[in-house]
Amino acid sequence: MKTIQELKAKYTEDELSSFPGDKKLRYEIFSPLFENLYEEKVIYYEKIIGIVRIEDLTMTPDSFQAKAIPHQCIERNKGLDDLFDQLETWTFGSSWDHIRLIDHSLNSIYAGWTVWTDPELVKVIEKLCRNKDYKEALSYFF
Repeated sequence: MKTIQELKAKYTEDELSSFPGDKKLRYEIFSPLFENLYEEKVIYYEKIIGIVRIEDLTMTPDSFQAKAIPHQCIERNKGLDDLFDQLETWTFGSSWDHIRLIDHSLNSIYAGWTVWTDPELVKVIEKLCRNKDYKEALSYFF
């Protein structure tokens, strides 16, 4: 299964979102979401929000880790937006039992980040950002 909709149809809310989760199950069902990314991009949120390109993706049965490279800030807060533009790269990750599905995103409880992996969503948000329609882009998340 490579879409969140497929996961929600097959698994219970508890299996997808409880904390802590079943590490083995979460690895099996969440790792495929990273196999079908649009141009290796996800929407990343942790105080700042924007499109990042994923490199050096490492997924083991224990944990997930990736390097994020800023691609496009979704402007909403001038001070934080400047931070997004100043960052070159950063690494984020978590143990699978701390990653949960919330609505249509993956969220790490302890690390504090959230990512949206859906390729179609990333395409839509990228187009909205190119047109500087940040308010519309943000409406997908908040």
